[in-house]
Amino acid sequence: MTAASHTRQITGSIDAITGCMFSGKTEELIRRLRRAQYAKQKLIVFKHANDSGRYDPVRIASHCGGRFMANPVHTVAQMRELITDDIEVVGIDEAQFFDDELVGFVRWLRQTGRRVILVILNQTFAGDPFPGPGPALLAVADSITVLTAICTVCGQTASFSQRLTRDTEVVLVGEKENYDARCILHWIPEGTPAE
Repeated sequence: MTAASHTRQITGSIDAITGCMFSGKTEELIRRLRRAQYAKQKLIVFKHANDSGRYDPVRIASHCGGRFMANPVHTVAQMRELITDDIEVVGIDEAQFFDDELVGFVRWLRQTGRRVILVILNQTFAGDPFPGPGPALLAVADSITVLTAICTVCGQTASFSQRLTRDTEVVLVGEKENYDARCILHWIPEGTPAE
């Protein structure tokens, strides 16, 4: 077979970006989306509609101020409706907020030749795997980037999201008023009242 007879096959991928809060996951997603945009790839970005009050209702937003237009949706079915044949790259922020149907959806996107870039919070404030599709998404990912933060107490590498309240619900949408990044030495799994 000659080089001329080779046909280029388009393959999709699932790239996961994970870590604790304040580790730069959304900033990394925005960086990758901007690269795809620069390469003139057709892309679409999703965020969970319940995460609209964090920084911006219609953009994914990083703690550092980065912004990127997104489609706020509640369900995977709403995402599926917005996928057109020309879409090459799909970005999904805060994937842990969606239901388990997301796993099959991103596998379908990969199978149809699309690159999927997911942001997934890997642990709850108690250090348990975040419930929902996150663990399964990490299992089917082709690549996983694990990011860390800086401990707000000692400045060492932080891998934990410290809850600054005694609230026990797993999902408590909030930012610096409810969470800190902590290293293993300064992390208190049951949460702690804010100082």
